[in-house]
Amino acid sequence: MIKKVILSLLVSFISVICYLSFVGIKQEIFQEFPAIEFDDISHIELNKTTVKIQGVLTKKTFLEDEFNGRIEINNNELTKKEPMFIELIEENNGYIGIISVNLDEQGSIPHLLPVGVITFYTPKDFSKIVFNIINSSNVIVGPAKTLEEAKVLKDDILLHVK
Repeated sequence: MIKKVILSLLVSFISVICYLSFVGIKQEIFQEFPAIEFDDISHIELNKTTVKIQGVLTKKTFLEDEFNGRIEINNNELTKKEPMFIELIEENNGYIGIISVNLDEQGSIPHLLPVGVITFYTPKDFSKIVFNIINSSNVIVGPAKTLEEAKVLKDDILLHVK
């Protein structure tokens, strides 16, 4: 009798571990907040904008977490293109993310020609975010309503995520 109980507990434990490892726990993410774009070298404010994060975050035990959805910056056309691919790399207390968008226009080979890449840093709940625009010294930070808020938040996010 005890062997059957131990065996059933062991099978249950292995099933839960497999589920958490390969299927994961899904969490809906919806964040929308104001952000500031500024030049990270001169610290000059360039734009006020809005960031919208909408999708499903799948947290896995032994594999990389996945985000399926969209991350849009209101005044950045690159983040409005399709298809959008988002890759997450888990760090100490958050994620380093890569958004890549591919060209899909007439006369081109669809989904093969990269248009651009944006990297971002965020805590695991996506409550705040820093974007680095590739080939530029511009950063976009939110939620922030002023340049000073954005600079302090950027430093805070990078300190805790990296």
